Amino acid sequence: MGNLLETYCRPEATIPRNAVNRLLSAVIQQPYRAKILVVDDEIEVVTALKIRLRSAGYRVVTAFDSAGATQAVIAEHPDLVILDIGMAGGDGHAVARRMTEYLKDLLVPIVFLTAHTAEADRVKARSVGAADYITKPYTSERLLEGVGKALNWQREHQN
Repeated sequence: MGNLLETYCRPEATIPRNAVNRLLSAVIQQPYRAKILVVDDEIEVVTALKIRLRSAGYRVVTAFDSAGATQAVIAEHPDLVILDIGMAGGDGHAVARRMTEYLKDLLVPIVFLTAHTAEADRVKARSVGAADYITKPYTSERLLEGVGKALNWQREHQN
């Protein structure tokens, strides 16, 4: 596709209809791939999530602490954030609270993925606007279900 662009993007070039059709079909056939920010201080967890989410067709960016999460939200503009509660350098609830100040106008859902199973943690997660709350250990099916539901909610509310 690069050669087609180089060949036909000169001002003097006349673009044959079949070249235009090939370019358009190449662009149209690429489905939108949501970008997911994964925030967890355990590299093994982040790696496993990256592998699973990428194999499901998502783009994945990562952060390992609260400062990195805030920077990544601003720099990467994710479609969804997956966030752990128990992290070094700040608990996930505080991180989510800071993120929602920036994200709420953008309608970016936050899914908590955590080992914290207490009802108090679930309530706190809901209070900061969590779209879902998934406890570890989790199955791939449960993870993808939560991600899918959160992204569907986002699409519905953006239209």
